[in-house]
Amino acid sequence: MVLRLKDDYDGAEPAGNSSMALVLLRLARMRDRADFTKAAERTLAWFAKPMREAGAAHPQMLVAQMFALGPSREIVLAGPGIGGLLTVVRSHFLPEAVVMRGEDAPQPMAPLEDSATAYVCENFACQLPVNAPRDLEALLKRGDTP
Repeated sequence: MVLRLKDDYDGAEPAGNSSMALVLLRLARMRDRADFTKAAERTLAWFAKPMREAGAAHPQMLVAQMFALGPSREIVLAGPGIGGLLTVVRSHFLPEAVVMRGEDAPQPMAPLEDSATAYVCENFACQLPVNAPRDLEALLKRGDTP
């Protein structure tokens, strides 16, 4: 008999289903793939009752649920020498954000003036792009929750 097991709790390591739901949601946002969103939503629906009954046993699945329900934030880094901008992004706790290179965005985004450029977007509506790490820092602080 072939049996497909579905882990229903996160142990010391997140369950495969929890990790996959979050990865699918992130990829859906990065690649504009509705099929990935639907697959993740099916997983979240399957685990809705266990999450309600014993949320503490499903921390990673709850993270995926929060990511699915919360506002989206996209940070796109384009151009050569993005290291300084990436350092700024990594200095913030941004669980709701996806970070990607300009050429990998659903709509490729070019650097301004052939220098490293950051686009900070919410629900796919972007603010004006910035080139300086200090300007990116200001944009990210404005969007941080206290």
